[in-house]
Amino acid sequence: AKSLSLVHVRCAGGGEVGDAQELTAALTAFWPKLRPGGLLAGSNFVRPETAGAGGAGGKAPASRAGPRSAVAFVSHAVESWAAKRGLEVHVADSFDPVSDFAPGWWIAKPSNPPR
Repeated sequence: AKSLSLVHVRCAGGGEVGDAQELTAALTAFWPKLRPGGLLAGSNFVRPETAGAGGAGGKAPASRAGPRSAVAFVSHAVESWAAKRGLEVHVADSFDPVSDFAPGWWIAKPSNPPR
């Protein structure tokens, strides 16, 4: 049944999902349970090319979920999954060095999905 309005998928470092294959499986499993207009969301949206950037001495700042390089799979898995379904991925503006959180992401389920 499509009863969920929001699903937040935790990735790496204490979360339920530890790699791209598990993330893709989670997105696929929860999508049909999400009601139209609902959000599928997560955190640690770190692009692989920037996973090692920033911080003192060129070291990446660590997010609360662990080193940024450890969650670099998230952006690729989410964008690939969404592209196959013609969905748009929204990403928070940037990494927040004050709170040490990597950007969040979300995908809105269309209210009127294509048939």
